[in-house]
Amino acid sequence: MAGREMNATLRLYFNYVPIGIISALIIKQIVIPMDGQLAISFPVLIGCLSTAVTIKVLNMFLPSVMIGAILGWAARYCMS
Repeated sequence: MAGREMNATLRLYFNYVPIGIISALIIKQIVIPMDGQLAISFPVLIGCLSTAVTIKVLNMFLPSVMIGAILGWAARYCMS
């Protein structure tokens, strides 16, 4: 599609595709099937939320992901 003219509706649609895919992947990791029911993985939720808050505060990607991974790991292995 490079170099081709797109109408505004199609361009708007393609702008939201990456957000939708990333959201679906994150939700799939947070909400997990367990014993025939859906359960929330709190370590993953804590890691995701801490990453989101950190990236909002610091405006730096790599440190935010590292902090989220560390807090998610701590929630998984220190709380159980």
